[in-house]
Amino acid sequence: MSEDDPTKWFKHVPSLQEVLNSTFQRSINITPFELLFGTQINNKTDLRIQQLIDEQLQLEFNENRELLRKAAKGQIIKVQNENKKSYNLRRKSPCLYSVKDLVAIKRTQHGP
Repeated sequence: MSEDDPTKWFKHVPSLQEVLNSTFQRSINITPFELLFGTQINNKTDLRIQQLIDEQLQLEFNENRELLRKAAKGQIIKVQNENKKSYNLRRKSPCLYSVKDLVAIKRTQHGP
C-alpha cells in the first residue's frame, strides 16, 4: 500500500481500519463492525487488502492444521506404543510347530 512512498503510510490507516472492522472474526462469529452497530458495513474496500488478509488467514489456518495433525500423529504413536507394551506384558510367545508335528486342538469353531 505504501510501497511508493513509505513516509505516507498514515494515509492508508482509515481504509485498513475499515477492512479490518469488516473482516469476519471467528472468535465472535461476526465482524467487529456488526458487533458494535448491529448491521453489516457498506464499504468500498480495497479488494487487494481484503485479498491479502484472506490469503494470510488461509496460510495461518493451513499451518495450524499441519501442527495439529503432527501433534495428533505423535500422540497416536505414543498411545499405540503404550498399548503394545501393556498387551505384551501378559502375552505368551507363540508355539512354533514344524511340518508333520502332531497337534491337539482343544476347541474348534463348531463346538467342543
